[in-house]
Amino acid sequence: MPVETAIFRYKSRFEVPAKVLFDWHKTEGALGRMIPPWQHARVIAHGGIRDGQKTVIKMGIPGTPFRRKWVAEHVDYKEGVSFADIQRKGPFAYWKHLHKVTEAGEGACFLEDEIQFKLPFSEISHRLFLKGVMKTLERAFAYRHRILAHDLGVFKRYPIPPKRILVSGSNGLIGEALVGFLSGAGHEVLRLVRYPSQKNNEVFVNPETHFINEFQVEGIDAVIHLAGENVGKRWSAKRKERILKSRQGLTAMLAQTVVKLKKKPEVFISASAIGLYGEVHQRPATEQTRQGAGFLAEVVKEWEAAAEPIKKAGIRLVYTRFGVVLSMKGGALRKLLLPFKWGVGGPVGSGNQYMSWIAIDDALSAIYHVLYQNTVTGPVNVVSPNPVTNAEFSRILGKVLRRPAFFTVPEKIIRFLFGEMGEETILQSQNIEPKRLRYQSFEFAFPNLKQALEHLLGQKARRSL
Repeated sequence: MPVETAIFRYKSRFEVPAKVLFDWHKTEGALGRMIPPWQHARVIAHGGIRDGQKTVIKMGIPGTPFRRKWVAEHVDYKEGVSFADIQRKGPFAYWKHLHKVTEAGEGACFLEDEIQFKLPFSEISHRLFLKGVMKTLERAFAYRHRILAHDLGVFKRYPIPPKRILVSGSNGLIGEALVGFLSGAGHEVLRLVRYPSQKNNEVFVNPETHFINEFQVEGIDAVIHLAGENVGKRWSAKRKERILKSRQGLTAMLAQTVVKLKKKPEVFISASAIGLYGEVHQRPATEQTRQGAGFLAEVVKEWEAAAEPIKKAGIRLVYTRFGVVLSMKGGALRKLLLPFKWGVGGPVGSGNQYMSWIAIDDALSAIYHVLYQNTVTGPVNVVSPNPVTNAEFSRILGKVLRRPAFFTVPEKIIRFLFGEMGEETILQSQNIEPKRLRYQSFEFAFPNLKQALEHLLGQKARRSL
């Protein structure tokens, strides 16, 4: 018996003109931004959305370390109205995805995603798995439309003309997401890479020999410097040295390069961290709070000092002091997911230590806010206005995942496993306030932890119109 064709539809209203929404889909970073992080997928090739262009994605197979290719060809392109993609290679017996944009009054539009698909194998398997596939699509497209509404809302709020932006650390947790985000806004993004490359959008840098292709970066409008060694591993003397060198050394090198350019950039946004404040428990620290104690505080001090030549050259310099950035693609949240999903998650130590966190999408918005606000200089705390204790974080994460969260990890275990790193990053209390962002009326899309986790984990899909 032939397998019947199933149809899935998801429709949302967006407060932007239809042309803006349609053109966003043409940008290089659009597809990467819309892929839900829990799908563990990566765009290998994306030629565009016009007829005949192909997209290749490597997708993870749930429960295994293996990946498989999904190849789709774009068809039925109608400028400003619709386009479709048909699966040429992938898990479905048939798949056609139609993206349709329609006007919804002045300055607004609707986007409707319609998918016609057939599951492989027999009619029996189709009936068995259809409901699950529909739920998976509902979850994925709720996320896609939230991301689209978020990004277009930010671009509307901050109408920045197209710029040429150099980004370091573009393969990191924030950098990877930022490249797609900036591309979606129409900016030309140059990625700083540590290997020789022939690509026009990649600039080779060798921190050891202090080499960078200055010709490629001439004419850039902005620098967003995010590179730095991972601090989330046990600190040996050598690792400490690498952590400091990766921040201080590369920052100083970039600063020296930028100040020598004939046409200097308008702004240099340098990543920093709330580790500068050290232990902060009761009264929240603000950008005016003095440096605290500890290795990370010293690293941040040297890190920020290395960028000082930028300010002396008359270039606007901003330090974005990031808290714990929440994303399923890495960092603290990804590490916590497995034990919490297994039902063995819970507070660490007393659980009373504060965690100053921010959802990855709000972190991107904050960077864009700083890029737009040409009067902003100096430190900016990039954290949610609602820090939580470790115990609260555990309880809320358990609730969102519908898992118990009462297994406490003793402080002795953290000290034994991670030493000084555990003391300063896991057990240390950091109650930080985003005073400058709040003063500048920055809008957090996900100010509350439960709301942020539901978005990031896709646990609360919104029904389509």
